This record gives sequence, structure tokens and C-alpha cells, in this order.
Amino acid sequence: MMEPPLPYFGGKAKIASYFWKRFGKANIYLEPFAGMAATILLRPTTSFPTSSRETINDNDAMIANFFRSLKIAPEEVFENAEDPPIEVELVARQRAIVEGRDRLQKMLVDVNFCDPKLAGWFMYCRAHAVRPRSKSNKPELDKPSFHAGGMLSKKRRDNGLEEVTAFKERLRDVRICFGDYKRLLVDAEVKVPKAHIVAILADPPYRKTGTMYAEKQFDHAPLLERCVELGRRENVRIALCGYWGDYTMPDDWTVERWYPKKKSLETVWYSPACKHPEMSSNWENKAVVGNVFEEMYAEPPRHPLERLFSILRREEVED
Repeated sequence: MMEPPLPYFGGKAKIASYFWKRFGKANIYLEPFAGMAATILLRPTTSFPTSSRETINDNDAMIANFFRSLKIAPEEVFENAEDPPIEVELVARQRAIVEGRDRLQKMLVDVNFCDPKLAGWFMYCRAHAVRPRSKSNKPELDKPSFHAGGMLSKKRRDNGLEEVTAFKERLRDVRICFGDYKRLLVDAEVKVPKAHIVAILADPPYRKTGTMYAEKQFDHAPLLERCVELGRRENVRIALCGYWGDYTMPDDWTVERWYPKKKSLETVWYSPACKHPEMSSNWENKAVVGNVFEEMYAEPPRHPLERLFSILRREEVED
């Protein structure tokens, strides 16, 4: 397991372990809205079955350029990212990122193309910004954060290039797509033998904060319809993320808040096949959550006199 390269607004690094407890040993893993791929990077090694395939996707050209630039020109990416947290630089680079997206969208079709300077600026802004720029463009959001995040943080920046190597190694066999999320939710992607498990993390732009991600409002209706349809399959496990009250899912879906005691708005809806590992009697992945599964599968404790009682019972039956 490894930490994501950059902080990402709406990222699920803090609860990635809970997803894998629900997903178990998934043969197919699909993540249509990957962002910085925190959940797949934090996947426990014990959650891999003998045969597995992983696919992540994001339609943000800036993310695609960042991943490709890390692969092709990591030194140049860091060269354009390792600058002091200066407000005017943050504002200027944010503007360049917004203006550069359309150009990248067209240029990335060339497999040899990348823009490491823009990738470095993207890294700089993600590491130092308090939060993504919203439509309101509030001045207080332009000020750099006190603490850089991701690979530019104090504890990680000296080993940044080494992390890039590990990052590329982890994603070496992961299929990375760049486009509409719907392409990952077609029947061909989830067609597996009945004994195999398909896990899907659906983390779309939230309804209340969707404009922080893009100018165009995200249409949730097709995604919800497809999730409900796929969620009826016994071997498909879906985690749908949003804010409390965002969705009305079928009654057999499980609703959980991140921090129930604090009445957090962050919420996950789990499809019926996402058995709770501490409650299920047929959960196949014994190692994901440690001793919980060991206890589940262990024989019940025997009373010291149980063997004697069983012998006496047999003798009574024989008599």
C-alpha cells in the first residue's frame, strides 16, 4: 500500500480501508472517478485473489497529463512544482491550469505527448491550495495552505522521485482510462464467472459541491440507475459516495456515514452484495480486516468438560 501522490478534494484516502473490507477479494475492480487513485493505491495486498484486473478512469485531462508526465518526465514535473508557497504563483498557475485543460484534451490523443510544466504546476496547486477554486473565487481561498500536501509535504518531498518509481510500479498492471465513466459500467466490464467478485467504487462529483470540479453540472440520474441495476447482481459490490440525503437508493442498500457520532455529511451507500465482514457468515476474504475474520472462521471455544459430556451422551444413546 502507498499514499496518493497529491491531496485531492473529495479523495477517499481516509476511508479506503473500509471499502476493501466491504469489497473483499475482488477479481475485477472498477473506479470510474479515480482522481488521485487513493483507494487503489491503498488496496491491501491481502485483498488480491489469484486472478484480478483493475481499471481506473477519470475524464480530467489535467489528471491524465499528470500521470503521463510522471511516467515520461518526472524530474521536470518536480522542477516545476518545488517552489515556495507564494499566493500570486498559486493564482497564476490555477489560471493556467483552467485555460490549459481544453488544449490538453486534444493533445493527449498522441501517446508520446505530455506537458510536464503544466503537470508540475498542477502538482504545486494541489499541494499548496486550501481547496480547489470554486465559481465564487473567494479571495481567502487563494492564500496558500500552511502545510503542503502529498509528495511535496515536508516528510515526503526529499523522496519524491523514489515515490514516483513506486507509484509507476504499483500501476504497471492497472488499466488507466481517460473518458466518460459510462464506458466502465457496461456489461462487458462486469461479465465474469459467478464465483468471481466485481467491486465498483462510484465517487462522482457531489451534488452540493459539483461545481468545484467542473463548470458543467454532473448528471447523476444515469449513474444512479446503472448502480441500482448492477447492484441487483449477487457478485457485484458497489460503494456509491455522496453527501447525506443526496440519493434515495433501494431499501436493501446499506447507508453509512463516515463519522456517525459527528453527524458527518460524508456518506457511502453499499449495494446488497457488500456484506458486512463482521456480520457475514460467508465472507471469502479472511485477511482484509485482520483478526475479525480469524475469529469468524475459528471453531467455537470448547468447554473443558465438553469432550466428557459428548462421551456420556453417546453412551446414553447406545444404552
